[in-house]
Amino acid sequence: MTEYTYIDPSLEEIITDLSEYTKIPIDVVRNLVMNRQPYCYKREFIEKKIPYNDFYNLASSYFVFGNAKHGTYIDDITKLVDLCSDREEIFFLEFGGGCGSTSIAVKEKFRNKVSVSYNELSVMQKDFFKFRCYKKNLDIRTIDDWTFDETDEDFIRLFCRDKRGSFDIVIALDVFEHIEDYPKYLNKICKSIRSGGYLWEGSYFLENRQHDPCHCIEDKYGYYDIIKSYEFEKQTEPKLSEGNLWRKR
Repeated sequence: MTEYTYIDPSLEEIITDLSEYTKIPIDVVRNLVMNRQPYCYKREFIEKKIPYNDFYNLASSYFVFGNAKHGTYIDDITKLVDLCSDREEIFFLEFGGGCGSTSIAVKEKFRNKVSVSYNELSVMQKDFFKFRCYKKNLDIRTIDDWTFDETDEDFIRLFCRDKRGSFDIVIALDVFEHIEDYPKYLNKICKSIRSGGYLWEGSYFLENRQHDPCHCIEDKYGYYDIIKSYEFEKQTEPKLSEGNLWRKR
């Protein structure tokens, strides 16, 4: 019998949900989550036998288990919500949200005070997130990947209250280094944040993707230059657990 270390109650809830969603016995799911396996199809990716985007499609079944242990960051986000406390309703986006634990935690804690939107490029993780929201009866909007291909005008029409932007808080942690053409997404996100809004990001670009095909896209587009071009200023307060906090002028 496999011995496990202490499992946080919220993680145990995700494991139960995964078992219900996949119809896989809960002990098998717990083992997949707690013993994160090496990346599927890594060798095929390195040897260029499969295209970049196909790697993500093929590995989706792995990510839905492997990312289950990601935390909610709810203490950090509470600090950001406090910064926006003068607003009648706060608009929040989690970009690259994985299993959606952060979005769910924000909605459960702040309810109608915060309008929550979620995006994830992995189809299986996004579908699992929708399953969790349905089970909890939570009203969280899912922004599908195709919408980022819309023109700027249509994107603003779909997701922004006005041309000055929509979101008060956007978090994108450990996301953009996974995306081959990330400027398409980063530009739209920067435009969609309102004046005085916050971007909390953390992208860990590496130089040699052969070490890890998911974290090894070199920053060839000027990641921070793009953020600064939208008049974001880096913040030193409040202190957050990781990444960088930016405020839009």
